[in-house]
Amino acid sequence: CLAVTALMCVPLGLTDHAMGQQPLLLVMALLGLGVAAGPVQPINAELAVDVTYPGDETAVESVQQIGGNLASALLVPVAELFS
Repeated sequence: CLAVTALMCVPLGLTDHAMGQQPLLLVMALLGLGVAAGPVQPINAELAVDVTYPGDETAVESVQQIGGNLASALLVPVAELFS
């Protein structure tokens, strides 16, 4: 589990290489990190703030939190349907 977590952290630091320019690699690394290490919301929040640097940090994290809460609220009826 720790080896997979360490392996999934490697693509997050690739910015100068051609692999670091692939958004699919980043998304797959974050999904793999979430499966192996658990919640990755703090990592996603810092990554979103870094990507939108001139923007307001509070606004970026607020939009991300509202989106996550909305997605969770939409999944509740789906989970009830399958239970």
